[in-house]
Amino acid sequence: MKPAHPARSAKPLLVIGWDGATPELVGPWLQDGTLPHLAQLAKRGCFAPLRSLIHPLSPAAWTSAVTGLNPGRHGVWDFGHRRPGTYEVAPTTAQQRSGATLWDIAGQCGLRSLVINVPMTHPSGPIDGVFVPGLGASELEGATHPEQIARLIADEVPDYRIDSNIYEHTDPADFVASVRAMVRARTSVAVSLLEREQPDLMFCVFVATDRIQHAFWKQAALPWTDGSRAGWRFSGAVRDCYRDLDEALGRLVKAAGPEATVLVVSDHGFGDLEGDLHLNAVLEELGFLSVRRAPAGGLARRLAARIRGSKAGTERSPIFGDITWEQTRAYSRGLFGNIWLNLRGREPLGQVEPGPEAEELLCTITESLLALKEPSGRAPLI
Repeated sequence: MKPAHPARSAKPLLVIGWDGATPELVGPWLQDGTLPHLAQLAKRGCFAPLRSLIHPLSPAAWTSAVTGLNPGRHGVWDFGHRRPGTYEVAPTTAQQRSGATLWDIAGQCGLRSLVINVPMTHPSGPIDGVFVPGLGASELEGATHPEQIARLIADEVPDYRIDSNIYEHTDPADFVASVRAMVRARTSVAVSLLEREQPDLMFCVFVATDRIQHAFWKQAALPWTDGSRAGWRFSGAVRDCYRDLDEALGRLVKAAGPEATVLVVSDHGFGDLEGDLHLNAVLEELGFLSVRRAPAGGLARRLAARIRGSKAGTERSPIFGDITWEQTRAYSRGLFGNIWLNLRGREPLGQVEPGPEAEELLCTITESLLALKEPSGRAPLI
């Protein structure tokens, strides 16, 4: 990478994201030689856990990483957002984001950027540099800046893909192979564009760690497991994935040159999933939400009608179709327990007056949730 600017002393900046990388794994694997390139960076600089957001979810966390704003200011909370004036939920994109990104600010300072695979940054307007979309885009065609970058990638790295998920594969081994191929392709594109563009700022995210951990966390041999998983078919999948990203890191650091400042960051960590709390059921039990109960045979008839309508293209199944909004004051939607008040003037059938009434209800809901206990009854659930 070239010096940031001839008239400035700032060094070029290389930011590498490992989605879902967790210090509970990185720490031990720095010590035992699993991650030699990251270990060299830690030795020359520093290594420490970073606090993620509440909620520690990729759309919000990566958006905070690139804007420096919390979700209340940048406006991205989840993979979906409510359409204004409705109860409908639509996919979240960069169009819901407020605030300037790092590459926006770099451009204002006359600096060029290279942005690759950063989640929730699509669609992007023109930037001073090169943009390759990540999670949120279905394909490169029509989504890169400049537009010809999509064709360049297709020609030079034809197996490049934005993402790979376990549910897209019938054989887990095919999924692992797909993720490893995705890492190799992303690395090749990143190194090639880095050497060609010589940007002042590069921000590149690898999602492989998140995808592999979601699929194999309970099967992986991890630093704290007792060794009983060592012979399992996919026991090494997580560690191999971290090794692949460490190798990619080494290539990118070498291509960036000795003058570059390098940051390796993640959006959230990882851990065991012990259970799920169905918040709408809790809100119903607490009297904040009302649901229409189907009569005997009614549910089957409604499902059959929806299937017929879906096949004919005549019916859209509504989100929250069984909630009685006229008797509902609060409801939940999202992966990490987002609770919304059914506000007058915002929701179509709002029941809660903004202001003191809403604030009092929020306090009541908070106190009720904090009083919940685990099924054993011994410890708080929240």
